[in-house]
Amino acid sequence: MKNFEELLNELSPLLDVDLTVDSNKACVIVLNEQIKIQMELDIAGEYLFLAAMLTELSPGKFREEVLKSALKANSLSSYATTILAFVAKLNKLVLYEKIPMIDISGKKLHEHILDFFHKAENWKRAIESGKTAPQGVLADERPSSGPNFFGLR
Repeated sequence: MKNFEELLNELSPLLDVDLTVDSNKACVIVLNEQIKIQMELDIAGEYLFLAAMLTELSPGKFREEVLKSALKANSLSSYATTILAFVAKLNKLVLYEKIPMIDISGKKLHEHILDFFHKAENWKRAIESGKTAPQGVLADERPSSGPNFFGLR
């Protein structure tokens, strides 16, 4: 298992940016000058966390609808490793990912970061354009009709 600094050294050339651990033992990457992704190891060093603050959600009906969409997205297989959450203190929607450090390489992390970035960018863009979710994300949702467990609906 690699340590965080070794991983950042492998990742730096792939992203074409200098990556270093800051005083908080984290690293922040800014992609497309709009999405900041913070990377940080858990205390035990077993998992790497990615986090991105997406956008502010003011109180009201629109926020409720966005949060409903986020909960639905969290249950989709395409969001198996990522979680959308709401930080009430900041009124912001946040995207998180937890990556096991075992067998991780700079190349694998690069792929995780790109996927994570695209999800974050899609949510940010959708919400800022007045939509409650990116187009097509909830299309993967399980159909509500048809036979369910014990025939219940």
